Amino acid sequence: MMYKSYFVYIMSSKSAVLYIGVTSNLEIRVQQHKLSSIDGFTKKYKCDRAVGEYDPDPSIPSDSTQDDKGGWIPASANRGNDKSQ
Repeated sequence: MMYKSYFVYIMSSKSAVLYIGVTSNLEIRVQQHKLSSIDGFTKKYKCDRAVGEYDPDPSIPSDSTQDDKGGWIPASANRGNDKSQ
């Protein structure tokens, strides 16, 4: 059985509005939010700051990952010196 890789991510605005999303291409999706290139919630509320991401292990059943409190990675840890944060 082949699993598709995906990421759960959090975007924030300056006024602390949060958006949680799921994508299979994190780099492109975060850029879309930062550039406000897609109409919707994140464009309306200016959620253009990557706050964190989680890459769940596809070999673990989804019901067991809900109990997992760890695994979140601050966005700044993966992107180096992100100037928008």
